[in-house]
Amino acid sequence: MKKTNLIAAVIWIYIIGTGLLQGYKLPTMEIATHFPFPWQILVLMPLVIVVGAFFNKDIPGEFTIGKRVDDKFGSGTYREFLRVLRLELLFSFMSFGIGIVGLIRSNMLAGPIGAYSVSFFFISAGVSFLLAYFIGKKRYVFVSGHNTVQPVIPFTPTDGAIFWNEARIRRNIFFAVWAGWLIAGPCLIWIYSIIFSAFDISVRMFAALATWGGNLDLDSNKNQTIAML
Repeated sequence: MKKTNLIAAVIWIYIIGTGLLQGYKLPTMEIATHFPFPWQILVLMPLVIVVGAFFNKDIPGEFTIGKRVDDKFGSGTYREFLRVLRLELLFSFMSFGIGIVGLIRSNMLAGPIGAYSVSFFFISAGVSFLLAYFIGKKRYVFVSGHNTVQPVIPFTPTDGAIFWNEARIRRNIFFAVWAGWLIAGPCLIWIYSIIFSAFDISVRMFAALATWGGNLDLDSNKNQTIAML
């Protein structure tokens, strides 16, 4: 438990520290000096965070990296670590740090105007993540006694049915992701072409890929649904 708290404290110090540094440099960043920040993002992005907190019942990464952590250190380890880390609260403090320091620094330098809008975006994001933390706090309830170290049992395809079922799931996920990108990719690139019109096309394509990739944290229930296709 002490080691978990220490790791969480180090992550908090690093994230908050780098956030404050970003806020200090915000008025001189390209995004603040050359990029007209759309007001729609100031409204829609925080709204997405809050609404998403109501519908997302899973712990971030629980069925990917979380599974590996639990296999190595015992069931419930990853969930307990996320409970200690308080991820949404960390994002909230980081956003507040960037936004408030950015506002102070922009005021000292008397601009540019874009830096103010970016700062307000981070402040609104800070409020949104704070609300998301309280909305999803019950997801991190840790049942004591589950965090017992268990021996790691390597996967061996001794059971042919289980092995081929896993292969079929992974095959279906691959094709579902590929087919979905053919539809979502052009739409995302079009949206980011409007938002990032002042930037090169490579920036828009990277943003589209990052958005699509960020939504591929599939849990076991979703995997089973895809497997039945």
